[in-house]
Amino acid sequence: MAPRLGFAFSLNDRTVLRGGYGQFYTQAVTDGAHQTAIYTVATITELRNDGRPDFAVNPFNGPLPAYERVLADACDINFRDGCVRREFLNEINNPWRRLPYSHQASIGLQRQLGTTMAVEGDYVYTGGRGEETAYNVNLGYDPATGANYPFADINRRPFPDWGAVYSEALEGWSNSHGLQTAFTKRFSHRWQASATYTLAALRDADARPFQYGLTNGIVSRAPIAFALAPDVGSEYTLASTDQRHRAVVNGIWDAGYGVQLSGIYFYGSGRRYGNSYGGDLRDSGGGGGSARLRPDGTIVPRNTFVGRPIHRVDLRVQRRFRTTGNHGIDGIVEVFNLFNHENYGSYTTQESNRNYGSPAFNSAVAYQPRMLQLGFRLTF
Repeated sequence: MAPRLGFAFSLNDRTVLRGGYGQFYTQAVTDGAHQTAIYTVATITELRNDGRPDFAVNPFNGPLPAYERVLADACDINFRDGCVRREFLNEINNPWRRLPYSHQASIGLQRQLGTTMAVEGDYVYTGGRGEETAYNVNLGYDPATGANYPFADINRRPFPDWGAVYSEALEGWSNSHGLQTAFTKRFSHRWQASATYTLAALRDADARPFQYGLTNGIVSRAPIAFALAPDVGSEYTLASTDQRHRAVVNGIWDAGYGVQLSGIYFYGSGRRYGNSYGGDLRDSGGGGGSARLRPDGTIVPRNTFVGRPIHRVDLRVQRRFRTTGNHGIDGIVEVFNLFNHENYGSYTTQESNRNYGSPAFNSAVAYQPRMLQLGFRLTF
């Protein structure tokens, strides 16, 4: 079931109160099923660094083994000394999947000003449920530390014949609260404009791990009954991508003589990023841990790195040249990031990196330096 309801009530001929609530389901998430099928024709072997200087370039210490050789030596097929443990580093399917959904609600007010203007404000809530996360399910957990046993301790693995096993966990959750405001002026007297401002906060948590094992030859899982360390359990904090303030102003002015000016200004406060110490000091099997444990035993707070604000002004000048009848040519000049503001969308967020906190290259258009574009348009 996906219940939904809404209302709109006219307080007077210029003011409307509106709101609603709905439960919305996404499409079925199938990448876990697809990646599981891949393992019927491919395999990944567990390779732990044995300390050789050339391990990175020669992990097998010799020729790359053939697929058939890996299967013949696989611990899950032929357990013996020197056998090879296979890994599932892409998320595999599982019987505990559920369809992700969200609770969405809003309530707000809209007011007409004069004959061409309006203002509005809405409180908007979105609660995501069943969001995707992934972790190594081939881990045991120590009640004394609230963390996983080292993955190198094979006897502590729930499935000792296997290496890392990453399962698709659709059990994360998030809550977004926002105040969305807007001003709109329709085109009249040769100009139009609009402005929006959003004050918001997004919080989330990854799925809490379960203790997996085999029960009568069938994979089972059970809740972990003791408290977990913050970087291991489902810590609920402000999320990466959280952006507190966002404002956009745009307008169009018909200057006469076929000239039209338009522009947009965008401001976004610093966005949050997932930060870490770097490395896998928990020895969780790599490829999915938070990597927030420091060598001194302290833990890097979750998602506390905040990037720099973004400022961007784009400007467009258009001139129409009429030829005959309805025919015409428009000449267009567009300048993006007019003031060449330094905007960044990526950062080095590992504390152990000497460049921690420094911006990193991001090719997205929003972060590009000033660019100018010339164009024309024919109408006929």
